[in-house]
Amino acid sequence: MKFLPLTTRFAEQIISLIDEANGEKINKIKNLLNNDGNRNILLTEKEFEEFNKYGTRTGWKKHKDWYYRTGVDATSLSNFIRIIEQNINN
Repeated sequence: MKFLPLTTRFAEQIISLIDEANGEKINKIKNLLNNDGNRNILLTEKEFEEFNKYGTRTGWKKHKDWYYRTGVDATSLSNFIRIIEQNINN
């Protein structure tokens, strides 16, 4: 069995969420990932522009109109993956 690196798995889940889920589902998972605004993991383009107004934020990737954090430790990535998996089909 081949295992994907956590960063790859997380990126694939985020891309799948953005491509396949409806806006309500994306916002629910976004709020869970962002801990209701206490951290920034998944942001809209407008939110990211405000968050990165000085252009110094690194460790982010963009898919469509969304930015997601990539510079995250393995434990956090595991937790974020679990959040997505638990809520994607609910």
